[in-house]
Amino acid sequence: MKAQHRKWLIRALVALLVVEGLYLALGNYLLTGEFLSQKINRRPEKLEIAWSGAWTPFPGVLRLRDLAVRGQDRKQRWEIEIDRAWTSIALVSLARRSLRTHWLVGSGCRLRLRQRKAPSTEPAPASRRRRPWTIELDGVALEAIEEIAVDELRLVGEGRLRGTIHRVARGALGIDSLRISTSAAELLADSEPIAQKLDFDSELSFASFVPREHRGWQALRFLSGTIRLECEVSTIGILNQYFKNTPWLELRGGGRIAGTVAIERGELIEGTRIRIDSPHLGAQVLDWQAHGSAALDGVVEGRGEEATSTLRVELRDLEISEPADRATAIRAASFRIVTTVSDMDVLDGFIDPAMTIDLPAAEVPDLGIFRGYFPPELGLSTLSGSGRLRVRLNVGEGIGSAEVEVEGRRIGVDVDELRVVGDLDLDCRLANGDLATRSFEVTDARLEMKNITLPEAKDDPINGWWARVEVAGGSVALTQPLAATGRVGVEMRDSRPILALFLEEKRRLQWLEKVLVIRDLRGEAEVEFSRSAVTVDHLTVRGREDLEILARLRFSEAPAEGILYARYGRLSTGVELRDGKRDWKLTGARKWFEKHGG
Repeated sequence: MKAQHRKWLIRALVALLVVEGLYLALGNYLLTGEFLSQKINRRPEKLEIAWSGAWTPFPGVLRLRDLAVRGQDRKQRWEIEIDRAWTSIALVSLARRSLRTHWLVGSGCRLRLRQRKAPSTEPAPASRRRRPWTIELDGVALEAIEEIAVDELRLVGEGRLRGTIHRVARGALGIDSLRISTSAAELLADSEPIAQKLDFDSELSFASFVPREHRGWQALRFLSGTIRLECEVSTIGILNQYFKNTPWLELRGGGRIAGTVAIERGELIEGTRIRIDSPHLGAQVLDWQAHGSAALDGVVEGRGEEATSTLRVELRDLEISEPADRATAIRAASFRIVTTVSDMDVLDGFIDPAMTIDLPAAEVPDLGIFRGYFPPELGLSTLSGSGRLRVRLNVGEGIGSAEVEVEGRRIGVDVDELRVVGDLDLDCRLANGDLATRSFEVTDARLEMKNITLPEAKDDPINGWWARVEVAGGSVALTQPLAATGRVGVEMRDSRPILALFLEEKRRLQWLEKVLVIRDLRGEAEVEFSRSAVTVDHLTVRGREDLEILARLRFSEAPAEGILYARYGRLSTGVELRDGKRDWKLTGARKWFEKHGG
C-alpha cells in the first residue's frame, strides 16, 4: 500500500507540475502577447489597461511593470500609473470586462483626475448598451506615490495609499475606505506652489455616486472622514472661496496651517479644528485693507441642527490704509473678524454667515486719510489733526449694521476760504446695510464739535465755539466721495460761524454785532452730501431775545453760495451769497427769502 500511495502521489505531483507548466506557458504568453491586450481594450478610448512587462508565477497572481489604467467619459478623464505592482487577479474575468483584485501592492505611483471638455464632433454613445466594465480593487497598498492630481491641483512628494475601491464604468463609484498619507510633500496649482512641507494623513470614504452626474469637486458631497494636516502655505486665498457670498471681504497672505478636518457627506462636522499662524496677513474689508501678524482659528462645535462653524481672524499690531495708498495708515493693536454659520459645506462655504468685524481702538495720526470721502469740488479738505477710531460691523443674512466712533483733536479744515480748527467727537449707529453698495440707514448719530476757532478771522476771532448735532434719521453710502441725506437737530454756542460765511468783515450792520454773541441756540436743517456738492436746506436757528436765522447753503466746485435771513426782534436783513459776492436785502427781507425758496 505504501508503494501504491507513493505512486499516486508522484503522479499527482507530476500532474500539478504539468498544469503549472502549462499555466506558466499559456499565462505568460497571454500577458506578453497582444491577444489579451486586444481582448481587454476593445474600446481603449473608454477604458485602457496597459503594461510594459508582466509575469504570473501562480494562477491569479501577477507581477506587472509600468501598469497604467486609464478611463474617461464625456466629462472627465482618470488614470492610475504604477511602476511596479504585485496583485491577485482573475485573468479569465478580464474577458468578461471585469477587473477584480483581492490585493494590489505597488510602488512608484501617479493618480490623476481631470475634467474633460468633450469635442463637439464626438459621437453620442451607441444605443446598443454593452456590458460595462466592473472594477473592484480590494486591499490596495501603494507606496512611493509621486503625484496625486485633481484638475489643476497637484500633490507631489512621498506618499502612501491604502484602500478599497469599487467602480462600474458608466455607473457608480464607491470607496469603502481610503487612507492617504504624505510627508514633506508639496501642493501646486498650475505649477505654482501653494503649500510646502505638507504632512498629511487622511482616513476617508466616498458614498456611492455616479461621477458623470457629479463632476469634479462636486464629488466631495459624498466624502466622509478625517484629515489631519500640517504645512506652510504661500497663500490662504482658498479661504476666499468660502466667503464668495461676502465679496467685500478678502484675505491675503501666507502662513503655517495645522489641524484636523472632519467631514460627513460633504459637510464639516464636530472635530474640525484648524489654526493658521501668519506673520503677515492682509484683510480687505470694504474699501480698506489691514496688514499685520495674524492668527486664524476655525472650529466646528455641536452636532446635527445645533452644529455651528466658527472662523476667527485676529490681526495684531496692524496698519490700515486704502489699497492704493499705504503712505498714511491707521494703527491698531488688534482687529477681529468672527464668522459663524450653522451649516458649513465644503463646496459652498459660508452661506449667509453671521459676521462681526471689530476694530476696538485705533490711532489715526493724520485724519487726512479720510479726505477722499469729501467731494473735491467742495473746497473742503482735512489739513491736519489726529484722532482715535472705533468701528464694529455686524452682518446677518446679508444685512449689515455698524457702530462708528471717532475722536478728532486739533482738526484743521478749509470751508471755502474760511479755515476752521477744533475738536470733534462722532458716535454713529447704522442699520439695514447693503454691503455691496456700502449703503446704510442712519438710525442714530451724534456729532459734537468743541474748542472751535477761526484763527484767520482777525477782526472777530472765534475761540471756544461749540456745537452738537444729532441725526434722528437718514441714509448714507460709505463711498468715496460720501453720499448722505438726513434731517439734523443742532445746538450751538452762538451764530458766528454761520454768519461768518455771509458777512464781510468791512460791512456789518450794528445790530448784528449783538446777534453774534447771543448764546445757546437751537436749530434744525436738512443736509445732503452728493458726489459734487453739500447742501444745507431749511436751516432754522432760534435763540433768546427773539432771534431767528434761516438759511440755505450749497458748497460745490464753485465758491459757496446761498441765502440767509436774520431777524433780531423787529430788525431783519437778508444776504445772498453768489460768485463770491454778497448782496444785502435791507427791506422786505422775509418775503425775498421765501420767494427764493427759503
